[in-house]
Amino acid sequence: MCSKILNLLIFSLIIVLSATFTAEAQDLPNSQVFVFHLNKSANGKYFLEDPRWISSFNPNGYNNQPAFINGWWLLSSRLPGTGQNEIVALDLPTKSLRWITDTEESEYSPSPIPGQSGLNFSTVRVETDSSQFLWNYQYNSDPQMTHLISKESKVGYTSWINPNKVALFLVNDPVSLVIGDLQTGKTDFITSRIGRCLKADDTGSLFFTQRITDNAPWQIKKLANGGFRPELITTTPSENEDFIILEDGSLLIGGGTVLYRFQPGVSTTWEFVADLALYGAKSISRLAMNKYNEIAIVFDYE
Repeated sequence: MCSKILNLLIFSLIIVLSATFTAEAQDLPNSQVFVFHLNKSANGKYFLEDPRWISSFNPNGYNNQPAFINGWWLLSSRLPGTGQNEIVALDLPTKSLRWITDTEESEYSPSPIPGQSGLNFSTVRVETDSSQFLWNYQYNSDPQMTHLISKESKVGYTSWINPNKVALFLVNDPVSLVIGDLQTGKTDFITSRIGRCLKADDTGSLFFTQRITDNAPWQIKKLANGGFRPELITTTPSENEDFIILEDGSLLIGGGTVLYRFQPGVSTTWEFVADLALYGAKSISRLAMNKYNEIAIVFDYE
């Protein structure tokens, strides 16, 4: 599908007022990623500006799970007709693109590991026997992957709490949340029936979604650093379970095509931020953010 390491390529960052995409028949849905600048008005209201379509290199394929790692936006992408999922790195200032992985397996969920430099990250690899392990990918002249938390073979999503501890979403029945320790290789069970979104803040606390019953609304919960008993923060405004944490501690989440904000301890309800139907999206799914107040938003188109 691609060479092991492609040299820097120029890719177009297209600002569009409306976009409609047609997905080919494939296992994964057509999804595209836009990056916006998140700004704040004088009255304290957040708004989006400067839209950039960063997945224009793959307009009819799957582009998802954005993560910001040492100056690069990483995406999990699949070109139409390939059946193979790889990790792609994009540098917005230089408008450059690199296909990072090129393996017989598929890689998903790139995540920054605290304390690591360069294009080093963790990723979930789906093995040929359908097991799903967590790997550390080291990008250099001779790329290497190291197996992490070898006892867990059903890892779906991750969030690093510190260089030695990582929160894992396990694809069990029901799905469950465990905290893995790289020094001991052990995992501690926290709870079950969680959502796919795991976010650690700067204090080492973990935020995640959970649904007690099939028909119950999603709840956002917080697990304090070193704790084992999650506390309820709020319920989500829609069926969407993916959120991010802003620098001020507030939460952003999508509901349909609308982006909402909630300030724990202050807000009584979710407040409107922006309606992104302008960009042709049917729904907002995943979100990611960097220290430059750039927010990556995944739009699903089917």
